[in-house]
Amino acid sequence: MKIGEVLKRVKCFLFNEPYLSEAALVQLKGPLLLHISDTPLDTLAYVKNVIKKINPQYIVHTGDMIDNIKLEIQPNHIREYEKGLKIMVKILENTSHAQLFYAVGNHDDQGLLEKTIHRGTVFREGTIQLKSRSFYINHFFIEESPTTDFYLYGHSLEPWHHCRDKQVGLNGLLHINVVNLDTGEIVHLDYPLGTNRLRRIERGKIGL
Repeated sequence: MKIGEVLKRVKCFLFNEPYLSEAALVQLKGPLLLHISDTPLDTLAYVKNVIKKINPQYIVHTGDMIDNIKLEIQPNHIREYEKGLKIMVKILENTSHAQLFYAVGNHDDQGLLEKTIHRGTVFREGTIQLKSRSFYINHFFIEESPTTDFYLYGHSLEPWHHCRDKQVGLNGLLHINVVNLDTGEIVHLDYPLGTNRLRRIERGKIGL
């Protein structure tokens, strides 16, 4: 890596911004879909900077909106979750004019989410068509998924990003994924350092 790119990477780290290589910047032209998943509250400022930098036309969140709170096993933390949810929704709705899609995770409250958002689509799982690309969206990965161009999911560290029967699977737990809807090209952006610790991932597994 050239010294200029190293310095750029260090600067991005210091200012809590995503690092984009020159090659990535070339790919991030045209209509873009941003895919995030399993976002702890302390990562949302970084997500906001990602949105500002790439200006996506569509944003898909595949669940566990405030992932430092494991609501399914900590239902008594519902008020903390609600406060965090309001912060997340405000960031997603106010940082861009992107069309928003939310797939409800096992640590989410669908009723609260539907009450909190002012725009966007909330579902457990579903298929959407954006430009000429089709997407199946689900918090969970399932083997028998509908036939689409892309499968966006989260929840677990596995499976990794993959291509199966011409369907591209993107795991939003591993990276922030950006899809160029014109070309189908994909750019993977890192989450900030410490994200998995905030998600309370231990020994390679997530608190399901």
